[in-house]
Amino acid sequence: MKKKESEATAEKQTARSHKKSHLPRMVRRMIAVLLVAALGLTAWTYRASLTPQNIKAWVQENLLGNSSGSGYPVDFSGNAAAGNFSVSEDSPALVTNLTFLYLNGNGKTRMLQQHGYTNPALKRCGDRFLILDVGGKGYRVSMNGTDFSETKNYDYTIFGGAIAPNGNYAIVSSSDGYTSQISVFNRSGQPLFEWATQTDLISAVCFSSDGRRIATASFTSQNGLLHTAIRIFSLDSRDAQIVQTFDEMVPLDIAFLSDETVLCVGDSAAVRISADGSVNQTYDYEAQALSAYAIHPLSGAVLALSASADGRSGTLVWLDSDFTAQPVTRFSQAVRDLDLTADQLLLLQPGTASRWSLTGTRACSVEVGTDCTRICADSGSGFFLLGVSEIRHEQWPEAAQSQ
Repeated sequence: MKKKESEATAEKQTARSHKKSHLPRMVRRMIAVLLVAALGLTAWTYRASLTPQNIKAWVQENLLGNSSGSGYPVDFSGNAAAGNFSVSEDSPALVTNLTFLYLNGNGKTRMLQQHGYTNPALKRCGDRFLILDVGGKGYRVSMNGTDFSETKNYDYTIFGGAIAPNGNYAIVSSSDGYTSQISVFNRSGQPLFEWATQTDLISAVCFSSDGRRIATASFTSQNGLLHTAIRIFSLDSRDAQIVQTFDEMVPLDIAFLSDETVLCVGDSAAVRISADGSVNQTYDYEAQALSAYAIHPLSGAVLALSASADGRSGTLVWLDSDFTAQPVTRFSQAVRDLDLTADQLLLLQPGTASRWSLTGTRACSVEVGTDCTRICADSGSGFFLLGVSEIRHEQWPEAAQSQ
């Protein structure tokens, strides 16, 4: 009797196992092979980001919850320059005169670290960071925003720098026997490129999207006249692929609009050149003062130009991807900051933030604190603000009403 009961039990278990394994073995194997192939393809596609440091940071933040803070607004210590605040993928980063602060989209702290620099400058590309001690010789590098190198002591006084999507980074500095030089290193700190000039002061540098080329903007004075030079280099050659010169302009910033086109914003004009030398365009401000600007690789640049010394009563001008100048709107109050995305413009004025289409239609505006000095769009329907002592995240009015 017991034997029959055990046989019956075994048959039931076998039946249940058959129900659970209703797919043929060959089909299950094919699914497993496809899953492995998909994972392999994903890993290959994002191999540059799948570093041990990035994986560690993701696990700590998303699985272990190793982040602190109660959300926005986020207070910070020290004094912050507007140029040392940036947002990428809804993650703000800020360097004050005391610390480096890196937040996630919920306002929790990913990294808070003292840097010890007298005049810090923050250079960022996504989650790659370069912190420089301008006027000093120290710098730090991070490929994920949470793991920084120890302070590296450079041989010369540092003027500026840049960091690329692939982790290459550049340092602009003084040099023995030269007015200035630029040195490029890979993500491991190994030297890739160096170029120096005896006559020019390099004021801006940027990388192409693949990190294999750089563009520099420099200026010099000859017989009382200013001369600016824009150069495009390939990192495998010390000779510039292209050199374009302009007069009576101090270059302030430079960026690749595409892998073949470079835009430079100066104090009296903006210029656009191509890597093959076929394009050389200039937009003259016609004696108007530049109070703010923003550059975006897809949509070009927006300039706040005013005939008044205090920055009031001026015009926002959009230089589109073809470098065609289009007026966006007139303004009466001074412009404190601008941010440009692929299809919209954010305008910060004392006490007010507004959002515009690039064709000149104001979508909405909202009152903000008079202490705000920087505005950055988020990836959705809101924006980030930098105040005197806090970072805020706000929603535009129509977005807040729909929630």
